[in-house]
Amino acid sequence: MSAVSRFEITLRISGDHLDPREITTLLGVEPHLAYRKGGVWKTPKGTSVVGRTGLWNVGAKEVDSGNFEEAIARFLSGIPAAPDVFLALASRFKVELFCGLFLDEYNSGLEISPAVMTLMVERGISLDLDIYSSCDSGEDCED
Repeated sequence: MSAVSRFEITLRISGDHLDPREITTLLGVEPHLAYRKGGVWKTPKGTSVVGRTGLWNVGAKEVDSGNFEEAIARFLSGIPAAPDVFLALASRFKVELFCGLFLDEYNSGLEISPAVMTLMVERGISLDLDIYSSCDSGEDCED
């Protein structure tokens, strides 16, 4: 099984009653994107969009190489809030670690150790993986 060629990691917190300032204060980091439900935000192409729910996110935008697990651990340790702060947020909002995984081959993969899963579980963070292959289908790709 080949390694993932690159990945993106983003912490996303969402909910109808989310106040971005509260999340920023509790976590001790500035978001890359944040708005309340009904708030207007702009896509990278400049299109205005009305938020269907509140959102707060921060991420290590793109990581070209390295160890996926180490990147998750580094990313979470870079947020100064204690695990109980995350758990309190998770009781009110959806809290997830969104990861985009970019594969060079059709059949690539990775492993997530119990230690890294524990970091997420003790904070009430779910894992959302979007997996992208440079191949259109398994028939077009070589292993």
